[in-house]
Amino acid sequence: MYDKDGGLIIIDHYWSHVLSIKSASGELKYHHLRKLVLAFLCLPHGNADVERSLSINKKLLTPERSLLSEESVTGLRLTRDAISM
Repeated sequence: MYDKDGGLIIIDHYWSHVLSIKSASGELKYHHLRKLVLAFLCLPHGNADVERSLSINKKLLTPERSLLSEESVTGLRLTRDAISM
């Protein structure tokens, strides 16, 4: 979104403005939309977690370990995650 001067508007500022618009009676005009927008703004908008997970799997599955079963890979991932915590 762009403001009147052509500058970019931060999305949470935009929705804050839209959701604060009041009707002629003084009530919030889009009160039902508020929960939906807030839920969507909480969602991650990237795939860094997926990429990180694929990178970890790539390190686990070396050429010497290419025939590991799914259960073995899962066990290695669980062990790695437990140690890192």
